[in-house]
Amino acid sequence: MIFFAGRIDEIKGVSSLIKAFHMVLEAHPNSRLLIAGNGDYTRAFQEAKNI
Repeated sequence: MIFFAGRIDEIKGVSSLIKAFHMVLEAHPNSRLLIAGNGDYTRAFQEAKNI
């Protein structure tokens, strides 16, 4: 389980986290990513849905 807590926007690197987590899933398919926070960063969530 990887947990991110903070403001969800581009400067926090959420998009990079999601891309990196995709690589984690390849090696550990039962892994989970939990993102908690506020902000309007729709693109990050669109990427997460595609994983």
